[in-house]
Amino acid sequence: MKTTMTILAVILWSLPVWGATVAAPVLPADGLPPDHPSWEHTGTPMASSCVGSTGEEDFSPVPATWSASEDATAPEAGDGYFDWPMGITHESAGLVMGYGAYVMQNFGNVNPNYGNRRHSALDIALIGGGSVSAHAPVYAAADGVVRCAEYVNYPGYVVVIEHTLPDGSTVYTQYGHLEAPLVLAGESVTRGDQIGTVLPWPGNLENSHVHFEVRQWLEWSSGNCWGPGYATSGHSPEEEGWLDPREWYFAHRPPFPGDAAITPQYTMNVRQEPTTSSAVLGQLPPSTLVTAQGVMRDADGNPHWWYQVSGNGLEGFVAGFYWLGWGSDLYVGEKKRGNPVSPCAGIVAPGNPGGALLLLFLPLVSLLCRRQR
Repeated sequence: MKTTMTILAVILWSLPVWGATVAAPVLPADGLPPDHPSWEHTGTPMASSCVGSTGEEDFSPVPATWSASEDATAPEAGDGYFDWPMGITHESAGLVMGYGAYVMQNFGNVNPNYGNRRHSALDIALIGGGSVSAHAPVYAAADGVVRCAEYVNYPGYVVVIEHTLPDGSTVYTQYGHLEAPLVLAGESVTRGDQIGTVLPWPGNLENSHVHFEVRQWLEWSSGNCWGPGYATSGHSPEEEGWLDPREWYFAHRPPFPGDAAITPQYTMNVRQEPTTSSAVLGQLPPSTLVTAQGVMRDADGNPHWWYQVSGNGLEGFVAGFYWLGWGSDLYVGEKKRGNPVSPCAGIVAPGNPGGALLLLFLPLVSLLCRRQR
């Protein structure tokens, strides 16, 4: 598989748009692009408008059966670290997971297009529209074994990977709305291996995204590994065995690399505490070396995540995952140490929780409530 992946990677990286490097933007005097409002949104997010195709297949609610197939062989325990399933190439850091990506629809959203049921995933896309997200690579979030790689008109293909954690417990990640996958059921994968590409959304290219789930079960009903995409009416996703991918990522993210360059793409505020109600200590200009000590929740209980950093004469907090209501921004991408076959798969020292972090701050995008899974 590694030889095949290497060949595919060389071919895919030669393609335009998502394979190109990201040059530093031309910034106005205040350090933010003219079309980029500050990430410090303290008000209530505006209600999203609902647009989208009407031909997408819907699923009737069915009882969950949280059991893996009887003949499934458990994979060996991985390192327990998880990453984002999409990212693009930065001019100096290489492929960076989470960089150039945003959350089109949050986990737990109540979607009127699906009977006000709650969304079971993060819908992740690349900034720049459907022409950028369509055909973009999708990567395994963690080490594991592929348990499902099927065409299900979701639309598109679905891949489900089983992950055995160091404590012996098992979780699954699902990647929906793919073109023909690059992996087969039973195949072992490593965090950062490319498993497929994003399907151009039928009838609405701008809706192209990957439906990314983290959950505790393999089969939703007999022979159905892909699930309905939304919790049954009257239930939360957590009640039916789904886990919030945002919370899971920050609880299982890789340790900070000790030798990564740190480069904010945009000028960002450094706060005294991990919350927008805290004082601004200063700003990080682009190309500033910053060291990250850790990640933490928002001090005021908002659904954001923050990085504690030091550098440029400052010590404080910058936003990493900023919740906007229907969707979210991923402001921080991190360079990982990996092998040449899977350059985004982090090989890091488990005993080194501190270190340097590549801060890649991304522009805010328009977030619409589309008919999506």
